[in-house]
Amino acid sequence: MTDRLREPSPDRIGSLDLIRGVAVLGILAINIGGFAGPGVETISPNYLGRVSPADEWTFAATFLLFEGKMRALFTLLFGASIILFIEKNEASGKLGLVLQLRRLLWLGLFGYLHFVLFWWGDILFSYAFAGLLALPFCRLRPALLATMGIGIFTLWNVQGIVALVPAVA
Repeated sequence: MTDRLREPSPDRIGSLDLIRGVAVLGILAINIGGFAGPGVETISPNYLGRVSPADEWTFAATFLLFEGKMRALFTLLFGASIILFIEKNEASGKLGLVLQLRRLLWLGLFGYLHFVLFWWGDILFSYAFAGLLALPFCRLRPALLATMGIGIFTLWNVQGIVALVPAVA
């Protein structure tokens, strides 16, 4: 048993597991306010009343260092795991895309039940849905995916700027 704990599985990529662990801890740092009290505490420490300067500094530091960044990192790793899972299964002669679809459906069911039964902040269902939307793009070339991503990002931001113009004028 101890040998198994010392030797990582040959199927695992240690650096990705390490980064995933850091991302999960960062997400936990953000969610602690929601776990400890009302969910609005994740928006502002002063939402329900005045708090100490130490609480405000802690909130600001946590927000600056972790909010959004760790979810983005975890999401990037989630996308990488989709591709790695498909490639690994197809290399062994299995239907990687079908197995990934089944995996995402189970994740969606688990996430939905977790949301309904335990916690309002569950994100697993959203990951499953995004993964289902991403599956058709798994076979595209990385250069095309990068071009599409930059295009969507640009259009999204241009739309946001155009929406602000009437408010400024």
